[in-house]
Amino acid sequence: MNYNSKSLLDVKFSKNVKGYDAYEVDVTLDKVIEDYVQYEKQQVKDRETISALVKENSKLKEDARKSEVEIRKLQNEVDSIPDSPDVNRQNIAYLKRIATLEKALYKKGVDPKKI
Repeated sequence: MNYNSKSLLDVKFSKNVKGYDAYEVDVTLDKVIEDYVQYEKQQVKDRETISALVKENSKLKEDARKSEVEIRKLQNEVDSIPDSPDVNRQNIAYLKRIATLEKALYKKGVDPKKI
């Protein structure tokens, strides 16, 4: 960038018989135009980045929602298991599955304890 708001405000032009030196004004305006072109390019780039991030955020939210549903289903299954020595192995398998799903939620930025 050639100018910021303060430096642009502080630009001084030489005076000649007909007013300000036209060449100095033209050079300054050319630099301002360059700044605007850079600014517009950066705006387009920023909009594309924002759009991509919004899409990614939506996908992650959907994935988290699906994981939450699966965790609730598994939690209901675990809650419905009767207490007996025969289901100890099955309980361990359920607990391992729940732990795996909780890890997946943590990786996606969702706290399973707040579900």
